[in-house]
Amino acid sequence: MPDAAHDYTPLAGYPSLPTDPVPPELYYAMPVPAAAEGTEIWYSGGDLSPTALAAAYRQGFFPWEGDPLGWCAPDPRFVIFPDTWHVSRSLRREMRKTDWMVTVDHAPRSVVQACMSISRPGQPGSWLTPAMVEAYSAFADHGYMHSAEVWEGQELVGGLYGVLIGSIFVGDSMFSRRSGASRVGFATFAEYLWRAGVRMIDCQVRTDYLARFGAVEIPRRRYMQQLRQLRTHPLQLRQCSLLPHLAAATLLRRSS
Repeated sequence: MPDAAHDYTPLAGYPSLPTDPVPPELYYAMPVPAAAEGTEIWYSGGDLSPTALAAAYRQGFFPWEGDPLGWCAPDPRFVIFPDTWHVSRSLRREMRKTDWMVTVDHAPRSVVQACMSISRPGQPGSWLTPAMVEAYSAFADHGYMHSAEVWEGQELVGGLYGVLIGSIFVGDSMFSRRSGASRVGFATFAEYLWRAGVRMIDCQVRTDYLARFGAVEIPRRRYMQQLRQLRTHPLQLRQCSLLPHLAAATLLRRSS
């Protein structure tokens, strides 16, 4: 956690999400300092309740492990728009031939647990903690967190999860137990998101892996403008199966 971390204290007695008509960010104020452009902004404190998570994501922050808990808002932000989205020819061929099944919201807890426990080359561990697994599982019950699962028969071999804020999907983590499983899952799920009305996929920070899908860096100021606009257009994602029941050729028609 950087030395410049800011403390914030959530107000006591806030109501729960299902009956709360007030935007949760009014309970958790996490302002971005005006002089902080081009740098990561960190806050510390708070908790992982659904209200706190909703407030953070609606203000451009996501949680990070630490004691106290950390919240990060990077600058620039790495995002994909429908008009920058790209699927390579080789991946399109792979998706058309795959025997894997891709589902939505069939096993959100299992996906987060796998993202926490999977071994990653060059990384000592995961930023996810058991407390975060519980928190995101509860967030799924509130309709915010969504997952995509890649199945080989009855075995979960890949997947990803993230948070839907209005018509923005904030991707948090993915995993793969078979070569190519996470990219097939991500490409299939992203096409489903575009068709459902999502206008931006937030990848948070730059990776070469996601750059291949058309992710671009934008200033936090522009990201926040998009967030304020798109978070007011709620969407609903439904539990479903995408592949093979929804043909890959149909999913990828716009990318051909």
